Formats: sequence, structure tokens, C-alpha cells
Amino acid sequence: MSRTSALLLLTLLAHVSCAGIGLADEPLASFKGRWKLALLPDTLPEIGAVPVGTEWIQAGPMNILGKSTDRLIRFPTAMVGPSRLELSVIDHAGFGDKPDTVTTEKHSFAIYGPFLECAGRVRSIHVRDQQLVLGDVIQIGPRNWYSLRVDPVESRDKESGKLVTHPDHWNVHEYLWEFAADPLTEDRGEVTSHVHRYDSRDNQGHIQQMQGTFALVLRAGDPTETRRISSTYATLLFQKGQSHASLDNTIQSRFVGDGVFLQKPSKKNPTE
Repeated sequence: MSRTSALLLLTLLAHVSCAGIGLADEPLASFKGRWKLALLPDTLPEIGAVPVGTEWIQAGPMNILGKSTDRLIRFPTAMVGPSRLELSVIDHAGFGDKPDTVTTEKHSFAIYGPFLECAGRVRSIHVRDQQLVLGDVIQIGPRNWYSLRVDPVESRDKESGKLVTHPDHWNVHEYLWEFAADPLTEDRGEVTSHVHRYDSRDNQGHIQQMQGTFALVLRAGDPTETRRISSTYATLLFQKGQSHASLDNTIQSRFVGDGVFLQKPSKKNPTE
């Protein structure tokens, strides 16, 4: 992954000034209205403890030349006034004498329940077992699970070849699964699947609803605590005892920028 691509992924942690510990003052109803959300309920779970003064890393795969890209997120140690995140992209040059390249930016941010909004983007955020997870499917009811992604439209400049972001043109993708039986304990059952897609340029959304079934899929190599549930629109990976699930890799490739960041050992951080 190039440095430019990695930076674009990290800009999902930017944009909105915050109050207190990054928790937004804006009412949830206003948040829903601004992004034209149609499937999000009126009450939401919280993300858990906000990781004050912590540092998280997502290490990229190394190629045969030893090159890789890591992404780091540093939360501020002080939450007085507008708080900012420090985001770094480390391009490892690989084998040889070339130095690694480090690019760092700082951005304001805001959190609405379990969602992080920044730079015209919205993702779910969750802290669990020394992992910071972006873009999970979240549980919003006894048997209801929800996924949200908001992104500005991007295009490739014909002359420079660079990726250009269009903040005035953005898309929303919402998914809601209403399971008749608990997918954490039952191997099959009925499910109502909803999907909402909104294009700001058209200023209209499209909602689809489908009645169907879900079933447990057994696959060699899956951890024993993971339940792979196949349903309409996606295959979800549920972790026993968790209120968050992840999308199967075949679907998750669409959600560039999501993933798991591992907590680094604590140390004093000059982040403002």
C-alpha cells in the first residue's frame, strides 16, 4: 500500500472539533439527519472506555523486498479544549540502506455513541482486549446488528494520477440485520435484511428489504470462538461474548480503512 493510500485511510480520524473526551455535543438526531441515515435506531451503545493517551498500530504485510506500511493512531493525553489525534504512516523502505519514511498529521475528531466522524467519513469504533477496531458490525438490539459507512467520493486526476477527494459529494451505506433467532447461539433461522444507500448528489436514498434465512458455515481454520454466519448481503463473523462482529473478507475488502489496531506499550506522549 502506498503512503498516499495509507494517509487517505487514516483521514477517517479527522474533521469535527470535539468536546470533553472526543464525545460530540451534537444530538444523535442531528447526526442522523446530517448524514441522511435511515436504519440507525434512536439509542446506541457506547464504545467503552475512550483510550486516553494510548497508541495503536496496524502493521501492514511485508513483501519480498521487505517493504511494508504501518499506521499509527495516538490519542491525546490531555482533553482540555479541542482534542486532536496524531496519525502517522510509516513506510518501511525494505532491505537496504534507504531510511523509512514517516508522515504525521494531527486532526480533530468527534464520537457519537459507537461512531467516529471525521473528514466527511463515519466508522464504528470499539475498544476491546487491547484492540482498537474500526468498521465493525455492531449489535443494536437483542438480535439486531448494524453496519454504517460514510465516505466522500474519490476520483483519479487524469493528469497527475493522484486520488482526489470530493467533500461535497458523499455516499452512505447502511446495513441492518434483524435475526429471528440469536446468531450467537443458533445455527440457522430467519433473518430480515435491510440495506440503505444514499448519494448526496442525487439527494435521495434507496432502501431494500429482504426476507431470508441464515446458517452457520463451518470452515477449516476458523477459531473455535468464531461463528461464521451466512445471510443476505453478507457473511458475518461473530465472536462469542462480543457485541461486535466483522464482515467476511470477501465483503470487507470494500471497506478500505477498517480493521484492527493493536495497542502499543504505554509511554509518555507529547501529543497535544
